[in-house]
Amino acid sequence: MGIIDLVLIIVEIFFITHLFMGFLASTEVQIEAAGLFLGGPFTVSFWVFVVILGLIFPAILEILELRGYRIPVALPALLILFGGLAFRFIMVETGQITRYLY
Repeated sequence: MGIIDLVLIIVEIFFITHLFMGFLASTEVQIEAAGLFLGGPFTVSFWVFVVILGLIFPAILEILELRGYRIPVALPALLILFGGLAFRFIMVETGQITRYLY
């Protein structure tokens, strides 16, 4: 089960990367939204809660599990759920701050 989790974490990192690539290659509003994540008020919360605690740390735990270490099954799952929830809250808050230009 650990290899599936690890692959899905890598896929999610791929999708988030492409989300920001799309933001940065789009209109002024999307570039402004990306700036909130990549150097604005949501930078620390995004990188700490979503990327590190929600993706990187669970991936490390899954790798350790594949190498034979005993990792509680609930720990990576809860961290991924927490990271996903934090990502959704941050995205909604960013959407509220940015404006739509005609």
